[in-house]
Parts: sequence; structure tokens; C-alpha cells
Amino acid sequence: MTPKRFTEEQMAQLLKNPNTNYVSDSVIKFTQEFKAKLVEAVEQGVPVRRFIQEAGYDYEMLGDDRIKTFVSRWRKEARTGNIHAGYKERKRRPDLADYKDMEPEEAMHHMQNEILYLHQELDFIKKIIELDNKGGQSK
Repeated sequence: MTPKRFTEEQMAQLLKNPNTNYVSDSVIKFTQEFKAKLVEAVEQGVPVRRFIQEAGYDYEMLGDDRIKTFVSRWRKEARTGNIHAGYKERKRRPDLADYKDMEPEEAMHHMQNEILYLHQELDFIKKIIELDNKGGQSK
């Protein structure tokens, strides 16, 4: 089911709230602090509707289905200890990171991803060269 779309006026209203990171006609993204506070409140028995409204949002505007979905996702993320900022955190190409400023486990994770990416890139280049060489020999 496609979530209901926000109007221009609704998007402007949502963006005014300090707990909002991003809004489009179909997507709203919240701050990590807001997500963590909501999960904590829900775990303590505070009704989601009340928390959302006290945070300055119109519950009906966001919609019951959308709210249930993000609360469920955030609770799952909180159990793993990683409430992330949004969907765009994942990058296709790893950044050239400064590993000396990272915790050892985080640096190791970034290095492993970078090595995997570079291996894939090298395999891709080898295939291009191989195809180019085969194509040059055909008559």
C-alpha cells in the first residue's frame, strides 16, 4: 500500500518541526534523537499517538500505517543498538576515510568494505579488458 502523499502546505509544516530531517511528498525522515526518544517512550508505555502529538506532529497527517511502520523499524534498530539517520546512509562507493580517527572496530569495518569494493572494481575492469581483447580479434 502506498503511503498517502503530503501536500506542499503539509511538507512546509512538517519541515518547521525541529525533529524533522527531510520531507518529500511521500517520505518523512526524522532526527536520530527523536527516533531514540520515541523508542524509549514507547518502551516505558507512553502511547505512540500521545508522543507524536506532544512532539508537535499531526498524527492524522502522518497516518497510522506510516507511524506503525517506522515505530516498528526503529524498535528493531534500537534492539541492535543502531538507530540510523536514514536510508541514504549506505553508499555504493566507500569514502576515503581517515582511519586513525576511528575506533578500531569501526575502522576495520570500513576497511573491509573498501577492500570488497576494490576487488569488485578490479574484477569489473578485468572483464572489460577481456571483452575488449576478444572483440578486437574477431573478423
